[in-house]
Amino acid sequence: MTARPIRIALARDGAPVLGERENEVLRLIARGVVDAAIGRATGAGVADIQQTLNRMGARTRAQAAAWAASYGIVTAPLRPSRAVQRPPRLSPRQLQVVRCWVGGLTAAEAATWMGVPLSTFRGYERSVRSVLYAYTPEQGAVVAVLGGIAPLSWIDHPPVPAVGLGLAA
Repeated sequence: MTARPIRIALARDGAPVLGERENEVLRLIARGVVDAAIGRATGAGVADIQQTLNRMGARTRAQAAAWAASYGIVTAPLRPSRAVQRPPRLSPRQLQVVRCWVGGLTAAEAATWMGVPLSTFRGYERSVRSVLYAYTPEQGAVVAVLGGIAPLSWIDHPPVPAVGLGLAA
């Protein structure tokens, strides 16, 4: 597997060119809604949802949510979060988790990159979600982007060094 920077057609002002249904799919992904419920709400099938992610170059739903927040498609977190107005101090490990979310790593890839068992990574995730007032990694990624915790450069690039994961360009 190789890293795919997020690339999508942009309008002259730099805004992404997406249809309204694609924008709604992204808003629902950012809320942590599952594919079946997204389909019921938008009429998009699982293949349509995956096509939206592929078109963006997003590897994971959390990366897609971060991207949507960075372009103003998602403008607020699902739950009110103080972390948007006053970003908390995250530990180095917690920042690594955020970087993995917005960089498009799966939980297994992130655990490998961090050199910890998957169960330990899941514990770190719970900790970060608690601090950010987020139920899911997608919601956490939105809060991290809107709160300035995650630099926008993290969205296009997986954590480095990712050579051992086959993600390095």
